[in-house]
Amino acid sequence: MIRMTSWAAVLLALATGSVQAQDSGEEPESRFLLRLGAYLTDGSGSYGVTTNDGNSGNDDLLDFDQLGVGDEDDTFMIGLTWKKSKRLRFDFIYYDTNYGGTFRAERSFFWEGQEIPVGAQVASGIEAEFLIAQAGYSMLRGEKTEAGLGLGMHVVNFGMFVNAQIDIDGQDVFTYERDRDFLAPLPNLYGYLDHQFTDRLSLRGYAGYFSLSYDDYDGELTTANLTLDYRLGEQIGIGAGYSLLNVDVERENSRTTEVYDVDFNGPQVFLTYQF
Repeated sequence: MIRMTSWAAVLLALATGSVQAQDSGEEPESRFLLRLGAYLTDGSGSYGVTTNDGNSGNDDLLDFDQLGVGDEDDTFMIGLTWKKSKRLRFDFIYYDTNYGGTFRAERSFFWEGQEIPVGAQVASGIEAEFLIAQAGYSMLRGEKTEAGLGLGMHVVNFGMFVNAQIDIDGQDVFTYERDRDFLAPLPNLYGYLDHQFTDRLSLRGYAGYFSLSYDDYDGELTTANLTLDYRLGEQIGIGAGYSLLNVDVERENSRTTEVYDVDFNGPQVFLTYQF
């Protein structure tokens, strides 16, 4: 993890240094764009923990429906775009998602080598916290349109838990509790496009992808975002958009493999402030 984070940091530093040399003295009118809003995510996919003892076929990767996990979550979102020059930009985004639910097991299933029997009352959940940093360079810059490429890093803090219980006449006859979390830095290459229809109305979008295996991690990331911004005044504005994110990542150690193959998609609404 440390090697990957350092690798991305070096590339970002090299890109920043080379672009600074080309764009010195060029500054946009508004250098910062702050976004505060809400993100309604529709989550789907599967997650689980499998054992690496040769009997991993007994373990199940369970999807949101099987685990009684709700498929929607309202979350707070904050984003900042810093235009360091007319061609160099940095984007920072933070949000988290939290899904949970309960159900009674209608069939037995395995989790980390443990069989959860039929009839168990099960509580399960998954949480994903995202911190996104991206650096882009505008290769095309016209009067109303700007497009470029960049390198980013999605730092994702995953957590999941499964608690199961069977009681007869108020007496516990079966109890199982497990929770896990880990931090996964996932780099990505991306392209972006900004188009200004009028002085007040703008379209902004980006899409990115990366696949990489390193250390104990094997990960793939696909992301896309499209928003429409409207300036109400000199600095204040509103906006709405839609975001797509797929994360497929595994972390393996000597005993177990944690698997997350999840999609977080949904609309977003926000306020903007330029300064």
